[in-house]
Amino acid sequence: MNRLWRVLYQPQQVFEEIRGGAPIVLPLCAILVVGLVCYVMIVLTDTGSYYYFLEVVVAIFLSLWSLVWTLLLLLAWAFYYWIAGKILRVGIDWRDWFGFTCWAAVPAVLGSISGLLIFELTGVNTHELLEPYPFFWWFGMMVPNVFLIPIPLIWTFYITVNGLKSWTGRNTRTCVLVALIPVVALAVGPTNSIEILPFALFR
Repeated sequence: MNRLWRVLYQPQQVFEEIRGGAPIVLPLCAILVVGLVCYVMIVLTDTGSYYYFLEVVVAIFLSLWSLVWTLLLLLAWAFYYWIAGKILRVGIDWRDWFGFTCWAAVPAVLGSISGLLIFELTGVNTHELLEPYPFFWWFGMMVPNVFLIPIPLIWTFYITVNGLKSWTGRNTRTCVLVALIPVVALAVGPTNSIEILPFALFR
């Protein structure tokens, strides 16, 4: 369990320990379960419906949909790192790259918790503003739609670079270039700019 926190500040050491058999269940469950709980709490609090049962159904549906998007994102990242590993001639299979991705994405837990805290303190629903990938973000300023610092995403980038250095043995520049592509793709990709149908139905 302590690896879950150590990966935040000792990523290279943690990836050395899990090389050749990266556990998946712990980091994946932490990301998805914490994200799901925080999202349900936000939707239940944020909904304007007077029908509590309907609120619960909507909260569960939206939360599960966001969870599916997060899981698909992790799978896509793992596939990217697997391809990158092949190009770099690193003999690591896809399952371990999926574990790598889950461990690198642990800061998403902080994104979920911070989103809930920000909503409770300010009423700003960061999850709604940043669909469909809410778990990797939190606000740098309490001004909705104005200024955003994706701290968990930057943290994930830092962890990924250190993990790649450990697993591939390549220099920092190469690892930065490999890690930068999916991070930039997420940072400039769809957040609230693209309406995902199930979200739009319940707005």
